[in-house]
Amino acid sequence: MNAPVIPSRTLTEFGQLAQLIYELTLRSKERARATNARFNVFTTLLKSDDEVRLHTRFIHSLLDPVGLHDCGPLFLELFFQTLAEVGVLDHGGNPVPFDLPVAGRAWVVTKEASRGEAGQIDLLLECPGIAIAIENKVYAYEQPDQLARYGNYLSSRPNYATRVIYLTLDGKESATHGSQSYLRISYAVHILAWLEKCLRETYAIIPVNQALVQYRAVVRHLLGQTLDTSLMQDVKSFVRQHTGIIRHRSHMIQAIDAIRLDWVRSVADEAEKNLKADHELSFLHNKRCFDVGGNGAFALRPIAAGHILAGAPFRIVLQYWTEKRVFLVGAHAEKDEISLHRALFTAMEAWMANYAKVHDYHQAGANEEANWPLGWHDLLSLVEDIALADALEGVVTVSAERLCAGVREYGELVMQAYASARAAFPPSTLPSDAGPMGSLN
Repeated sequence: MNAPVIPSRTLTEFGQLAQLIYELTLRSKERARATNARFNVFTTLLKSDDEVRLHTRFIHSLLDPVGLHDCGPLFLELFFQTLAEVGVLDHGGNPVPFDLPVAGRAWVVTKEASRGEAGQIDLLLECPGIAIAIENKVYAYEQPDQLARYGNYLSSRPNYATRVIYLTLDGKESATHGSQSYLRISYAVHILAWLEKCLRETYAIIPVNQALVQYRAVVRHLLGQTLDTSLMQDVKSFVRQHTGIIRHRSHMIQAIDAIRLDWVRSVADEAEKNLKADHELSFLHNKRCFDVGGNGAFALRPIAAGHILAGAPFRIVLQYWTEKRVFLVGAHAEKDEISLHRALFTAMEAWMANYAKVHDYHQAGANEEANWPLGWHDLLSLVEDIALADALEGVVTVSAERLCAGVREYGELVMQAYASARAAFPPSTLPSDAGPMGSLN
């Protein structure tokens, strides 16, 4: 099949659209500077994607009827109204009605609720006869069987109406629900709609209203909605008048994806050269696969003589996850090694989790099915369009150096976790600290 021919007029229109967006973005920044709107207390103190300390805790502060906003159950009721009006989806993407709870109930809303084997539930909404668990994910990955555990916990309550809700940026499906049913909602649709309702109801309550305005700006930024609604109208009008942009959008996306892949390969090449200075390096599954439909991965072992990780039952792996567009690092092990040294890995995982809590170090949950007994950590997260453009305008080795620094930091942490865990077990039950690198096939 011949490659599609994009008319020169359409190419010109793409260029004009890019120029228009650039000019509107400058205008938006100038307006924000003139109105002091660039200052945001949330992003001054925290990262915009801080899932726990920013999003979960602020949403909790609104939903809590006894919160310091002193608005009683207003925001909670508006939240329920939003879900009922907008609708929610089940796992398969089918619309599911959300029945409004009876008004006037005494709700207790708990954040980061620890519930035994169920684990820590981000938001737990309870009243007599009803229990709702909300799992909030911005960029992090799910813990093993996470939603299934929440569902099991809620269903253990007799005569209770229960719901498990999975909140993500775009309303994606869960991979950990098992046989439990759950509902999907998103920041893009439900949270923004809810915030608009809250803003309309609090226009005369200035401190609360301003906090809502600033939080809405954070959510819009995460969703890439950086242009004001009024300015976006100009973009819509231009595209509406130049339909070739719509017709050939898929070709533009295809080109961007190809450029992204080239960038990933160049970063991987630089990282390989850098890491060889102090690591033995092989390719996971014996293939160098930084390509569409394949996840490139380096398996690493420190080359220093007598290094404690030399004979460890795992290898440090640097991987590019194509689906998530993220470079990550983790400890990779074979299934038999995970089974044999489960207690050791559990102790290491606990050490790493405690470190992550204190030092704000990203950690995803362990996933034994994927051979990651300690989970994994993001290094270069979400290589999306804006981040890609920024990287292409800079020097690629800067990204590679940042990547390698993250690998070495992780290696130091794993070494500490491994040493701490080993100290708790008899020597006869532990792997040797020496030996060949072995196969990771």
